Amino acid sequence: MDNNELMKDKTLFQRYKWFFITVLVIIIGAVFLLMNSGKSLSDFSQAYADKSLYDEAIQKAGNNIKVIEAVGKLEPIDNMTIAEGTVSYSDNKNVVTSTITIKGEKTKAKMDISAERNGTIWNYSEIKVRVKNPQSEIVVVGN
Repeated sequence: MDNNELMKDKTLFQRYKWFFITVLVIIIGAVFLLMNSGKSLSDFSQAYADKSLYDEAIQKAGNNIKVIEAVGKLEPIDNMTIAEGTVSYSDNKNVVTSTITIKGEKTKAKMDISAERNGTIWNYSEIKVRVKNPQSEIVVVGN
């Protein structure tokens, strides 16, 4: 019995089982990622469209004397800042919670935002700046 005869006795699955298993795992993984990332992709695209949400929050934080003392004068944010942060919309895209990294002349910090849209105006229920070193939390708007 030569090698060709042995190959004829094996089924297609037996000959390529690792290929089929790998493809199946990739398909299942892709479906899982698409099912779970749809909302977050939608939220991030909405955040890019709502640049005023972040610009106004940066302006309010930048006018806070405690933020200026801890972080320094704040730099404007760019699109990567939004992509590297977290964002979650609810209530038909009218309520948002988000966390982004802000940069100042002295250090970086995290800014937590909670806001509700009324027409084209964002009403902030919370803007909080968290500084890592020295550890502090500055409430700009809210509790």
